[in-house]
Amino acid sequence: MFQHSFSASVSRIATFEDDLIQPCDEQPETTNISLNPLSMVFNYKGSPVSIDLLESFACSSEVENCVDIAHANNIFRVIVSAHAHLFLIQALNVSSLLLARTTSHIIAINYLARQNEKIQQKLIGLLESSESNNMKEDIRQMLLLKNVVVTQRLNSLQQRPLPGIELKKKKKKKKKKLH
Repeated sequence: MFQHSFSASVSRIATFEDDLIQPCDEQPETTNISLNPLSMVFNYKGSPVSIDLLESFACSSEVENCVDIAHANNIFRVIVSAHAHLFLIQALNVSSLLLARTTSHIIAINYLARQNEKIQQKLIGLLESSESNNMKEDIRQMLLLKNVVVTQRLNSLQQRPLPGIELKKKKKKKKKKLH
């Protein structure tokens, strides 16, 4: 277990509105960030933001020393002084160990692999279900996002490159081509 506080610049780079991502052009603010295995807490625009690391999506940014974190209806960009990718991996690995309720990377990898199998089974079952097409699509999108999060955690624990949001976009495009 660790608790770490540091100073970083934070800005909101996008918001989610229905199925669309709307870009935001907001200036970064310097703030203190408190990071523990379960959450990241900081102030943004005078209000506290608490991000549950077990339920958020984070990926390295195309901008150096930045991490993009999707939380609620927002995507925040956190600019750290150095090694943003290592910061992201450490946060993912520690929270993955907590998620699997273990201190062993091997047990956490096995747990996450089982979770990934369950997600794949649900996706297959969805194709065979009698749900309405709109309901199926909502469930499918949720499962695809969970798949990205689990894959990201697995790759982090196994020291493989982290998938970003583009993985979800690719799967979405492939699915559209099948229809």
